[in-house]
Amino acid sequence: GWVAWCCTARVRAWRVSKIGAGLCTSAAAGQAAVKAPETVTVVSTLVSMADLAAQLDVIEKISTHAQKVEEFKKLAERLFAAPDIGQLTHFLARLSEDPPPQGEAVPTMISRQVLQDFTVLLFAPGVGLSRAQVKELGNLLLAKLKVRLSSFEEQFSAVSEKMADILQGEEDWKGAAELLSRIPLTSSQRHIEDEYKAKMYVRIAMLYLEDDDETNADTFVGRSHVIIGKSEFTNLEVKFQHQACRARIYDAKRKFQDAARHYYELSQVGKATVMAIMGEEAASQANLDEVIEAQNLDALTKAAICAILAPAGPERSRILAMLYKDERTQKIATYNMMQKIYMERVVRAPEIKQFEKSLRPHQMAITSDGLTVLQKAMIEHNLFAAAKMYNNITFVELGFFLHVESDKAEKIARNMILEDRIAGSIDQIDGMIYFAQGSGALSHWDGEISGACMAVNEISQYIADNHPQFVFAVE
Repeated sequence: GWVAWCCTARVRAWRVSKIGAGLCTSAAAGQAAVKAPETVTVVSTLVSMADLAAQLDVIEKISTHAQKVEEFKKLAERLFAAPDIGQLTHFLARLSEDPPPQGEAVPTMISRQVLQDFTVLLFAPGVGLSRAQVKELGNLLLAKLKVRLSSFEEQFSAVSEKMADILQGEEDWKGAAELLSRIPLTSSQRHIEDEYKAKMYVRIAMLYLEDDDETNADTFVGRSHVIIGKSEFTNLEVKFQHQACRARIYDAKRKFQDAARHYYELSQVGKATVMAIMGEEAASQANLDEVIEAQNLDALTKAAICAILAPAGPERSRILAMLYKDERTQKIATYNMMQKIYMERVVRAPEIKQFEKSLRPHQMAITSDGLTVLQKAMIEHNLFAAAKMYNNITFVELGFFLHVESDKAEKIARNMILEDRIAGSIDQIDGMIYFAQGSGALSHWDGEISGACMAVNEISQYIADNHPQFVFAVE
């Protein structure tokens, strides 16, 4: 589905976010014009480690900044033309360590530029190294940069992103997330655009969700929410991914009412957001109307499932009313079950068994009272329905009605009354539950208002997607 496609880190075509303006500023920017380059002879071929060390010594003796950078870059290109792990490791040590294993330390301004090019060469397609060798050099580069992180923050970030791409391709979701989480996004050493921060936070959250770690995912979604909530933030792709992450986190934490609302918002995605996510080239080759309808229905299905599993009560009734009045829900597979829940009808065992097939593992987890999430939701719903049908009922009869023991039936009813999800009282001496039967006029009026608000919201969303020139930000 669309939500799964955008939330999951399994997307092989992940477009790695580019660092925003200000992050890639050259360390040599603004430098005065350099002197005429000196004439330096550098051996063009490498035979041994001694040859490499000799060439590095020759380059270090160059006094002109620009030529020294150029010669280091040329040497790096020759090393990658016929890559040798030992020589590449030695080159890295000379450029990144202070002091290096031998020779003088390379000035930081030069190291930054050369290591930036070294990173491009290392992760370039067809580099001539195996994946394991690229990972080995990448990890070595990260380790050396981390020691002097304050001097190489930009380079450390670039290597971390590339290494995360590799780990993501190997489905090491946790490893990729932990690697990206080490990028210093709140450093005072450089200016980092809010959009880049939000992209990183959301990507980390998505990776943690793939590893079923909603706790860490929630942490990074919270950090991104501060940025995405700003009025000047306009990246539709990141906004959608953030919303999808929040829906999945609420779902995983069994906060089904919140999850249902977020999934429903995701089911109203328009063309502008879809094109931002897919990219213009991919969008031009697809039938957008079909893609949008199919994926919006998928999000709508998830919203309906979460609404059904939500605790029975007035809040769930409002969410169900919102979904039931949406004509699109008639196309989803769970419509019949949702209709019965909305109409407050008793749900029988065969219907529950059929609905169970559409649930995911966490939605079938065992709760603290020994019932599955689905069993508890259905028992509470049937008790909610019983409150509409009976003025009073004994504990024994209620237990038979709910297919549970009478003590458990009493406990569930007591909790629902205490939480104001049903109106009633319990007479433990007589073993009776008395339900307060109020007028349904208020509930009907509440549902009508909710329907009108949703209709206004749909019209506003249509205008925003198809006629953005009529939409203005509200301060």
